[in-house]
Amino acid sequence: MDIVDLQNKRFMNEHNFYFSLALSEMFYYKLNSILIWKNERYFFCINDNEQFINEYGVFNTLIDLLKASLEDNDFEKLKRITPLENIKIKQEESFEYYRLIKEVFNENKRTISFETYNDFEFLKLNTCKIEILNNMDKYTSNNNIKYFSRDLKITDDKAFDNNDTVRLLYMSKDKVMTVIDVNDKEEKIKIKNFTDKIFFRAFGINESPSWNNYQEFLEDRCVPRTRYNIDEILKDMGMTEYNPFEFIKRTQGRMADDKEWILLGDTSYILEKDE
Repeated sequence: MDIVDLQNKRFMNEHNFYFSLALSEMFYYKLNSILIWKNERYFFCINDNEQFINEYGVFNTLIDLLKASLEDNDFEKLKRITPLENIKIKQEESFEYYRLIKEVFNENKRTISFETYNDFEFLKLNTCKIEILNNMDKYTSNNNIKYFSRDLKITDDKAFDNNDTVRLLYMSKDKVMTVIDVNDKEEKIKIKNFTDKIFFRAFGINESPSWNNYQEFLEDRCVPRTRYNIDEILKDMGMTEYNPFEFIKRTQGRMADDKEWILLGDTSYILEKDE
């Protein structure tokens, strides 16, 4: 397997390292690693159900994950070196690895943008995000993730059958809380909630939000338009004016003080990158 080396931190299986980092970022999973041998660590995530997750899928035990992930000779070698029941799991801080990525590319005279760590982060992490989004049900046990596809309707209103409709999934970690269908042309909105917990619904007790309610919802998940350096933020994000939906496309509506975010039912926007 490929070995990644970031400032003397060595990771076994380069793709799985970035994949686990992307899983942690997207679904707020706990990032973890184990020492395979010498100073080489192998990464995976653990969700709220204490399941083990990496690029190979979701597993109920660490041993199951290792059997599926490691080549046969590596798995046998690991068993000879360390009894599997004695393997120690280390909880990692994902931001620490983003910092390392940033430092390595600064040393190589690369430009680090506000939105991405330029080519390195863009190519490695965003490629993994696309893989995750295209196989969403493989990395979360939440059955409602199937509503990522607009083929599953939430309304009989014909206004939401055409290409003017955009689907948003309001998420809490890896679980769908509210599905939102939006017809921007006609300024119409339909929703379907998947939780009885009002606090976690996109519109709370409001079952029939108006267009203005929708606009307020989006803006609540963005940097305030009154922020003192808003022009600088807009420029760094490749925007010429304050537009909440464009903010959501770039930030997924993530906030520092909660674990909720907005997933657009389309993966193409993640590949957008300003030159």
